[in-house]
Amino acid sequence: MFLVENNTIDSGEVDVGRRAIQDVPPGIFWRSQIYIDQPQFLKFNISVQREALVGVYGRKGLPPSHTQYDFVELLDGSRLLSKEKRSLSDADDGVVVAISARRGEDDGVGVAISARRGEDDGVAISARRGEDDGVGVAISARRGEDDGVGVAISTRRGEDDGVGVARRSSRSDEGGGVSVGVARRSTRSVSVHEAGFIQFMDTGVWHLAFYNDGRNHEQVSYSTVVIASCPLLCSGNGQYSRGRCQCHSGWKGPECAVPSSRCVDAHCGGHGVCIVGACICNTGHKGANCEEVDCMDPSCSAHGVCVHGECRCQPGRGGASCELPKAMCPDQCSGHGTHDAETGSCACDPSWTGSDCSQEVCTVNCGSRGVCYGGTACRCEDGWTGAVCELKACHPTCAKNGVCKDGKCECDQGWTGEHCNI
Repeated sequence: MFLVENNTIDSGEVDVGRRAIQDVPPGIFWRSQIYIDQPQFLKFNISVQREALVGVYGRKGLPPSHTQYDFVELLDGSRLLSKEKRSLSDADDGVVVAISARRGEDDGVGVAISARRGEDDGVAISARRGEDDGVGVAISARRGEDDGVGVAISTRRGEDDGVGVARRSSRSDEGGGVSVGVARRSTRSVSVHEAGFIQFMDTGVWHLAFYNDGRNHEQVSYSTVVIASCPLLCSGNGQYSRGRCQCHSGWKGPECAVPSSRCVDAHCGGHGVCIVGACICNTGHKGANCEEVDCMDPSCSAHGVCVHGECRCQPGRGGASCELPKAMCPDQCSGHGTHDAETGSCACDPSWTGSDCSQEVCTVNCGSRGVCYGGTACRCEDGWTGAVCELKACHPTCAKNGVCKDGKCECDQGWTGEHCNI
């Protein structure tokens, strides 16, 4: 049953494993519900057309919206894998099924049931009788006024008694007869584009919503399959624990599929070379796969800290790597104090010291991985975080579905992957 209300089509509850299909107008949500009797991973197989722009929203207990959901997948049909499926052809194609018995040139007894696409759609039943007895059954298909292809079995009473099999057109012959015919049905190819994703579903009623963000009506279909085992199998070379694979000796990678003697990214992001399983990065890049931008001099000449590939220099230093001293007049006190002309000395602002007020006084020790700013806080270099830059940092997406511990993301239940985004 389909209910339409407030720009929403609701098809009710859909059983796991059953395919649901719906034509969705632009700007409309197509909603349905799935009941999950126990926590499990569910794979969604979705088919859309090439030009489709569809958002797939899921929420436990309540209908989702654009801003309230437990998960969302955005599908662009032009970027998905496609396959061809067969569909009925256009306007003039038709199917006619006829059962007839004729007893003469004109008359007969028969039943004809026809269904055509085009100008003369309809269903017809007819009966005739005539001089020449005959009994027959016909099944045929027409594509035009009198064009048809069929296989016929006929029996006639008259000069030529017998039973035969004949190929005939849709126009009747002069003699009575009986025929059975089956005709060709015209089809055309339609390109559908498919997507799939796996989602952890806790016990309860889950509300799904497919939103058509395109300009045209789109036919959308989906089915679900229970994934019996953990979706990340560690390739048989490790153990799955707390949202990630713990690889056995000799293997590495998010799914333990890469031998230790090889690099996870054989091309090292295009910014390095793989040597005995490790990426040796070019100057200006860093990371396990050379995927991060680094400063040309990561130490910033010991007068600054590298942040997002750029050296943040200490006061009085400049240059791309903080290698140049900045000439400043003594009476400027480095911009952090007031010059006393009589004594020729600087009276420094709070949190600054030194003869020229160029040294910041910090209440915290930022160590070797950060620099003090504001007198009370640390600005950490890339890859480190914490109040005094003492913690290894994780990818920013880790915080959404997991907890960062010593540079590794420990995923919440239902999430997996190196950054807990799967």
